[in-house]
Amino acid sequence: MLVREKIKLLRQSRKWSQEYLAEKLGMSANGYGAIERGDSRITVDKLDELSRLFEVPFNELWTMNQQMFLSHTIMAHRHSKIIKAIAQFVQNLKNTKLKNSSLLLKN
Repeated sequence: MLVREKIKLLRQSRKWSQEYLAEKLGMSANGYGAIERGDSRITVDKLDELSRLFEVPFNELWTMNQQMFLSHTIMAHRHSKIIKAIAQFVQNLKNTKLKNSSLLLKN
C-alpha cells in the first residue's frame, strides 16, 4: 500500500476531512489533497506530524515511504549512469572530430 493510500485510509477512518487535516498540518487543503492524490510528495516532517496526529508509529508510515524513496534513488542512479555514458560518448566524438580535422589540415 502506498503512503498516500495509507494516509487517506487513516484520515477517513477518523472521519476527518482533508481540510481539517490540512489545517492541522499548517498547509492548504489543495496541498494536502495533492499528497493524497500522489500529485505531490510528502516530506519526512509532514510524515512525522501525521504519525503523531494519527497516533501510529512513524515506522508504519516511513517504511512505505522508504520503499518509494529507494525506487526513486535506483532510478536516479540509473539515469546518472546513462547521462555519464552519453557525456563520455559526446566527448569521444568531439575528440575524434578534432583528430580528423587536424589530419585534414596536415594534408
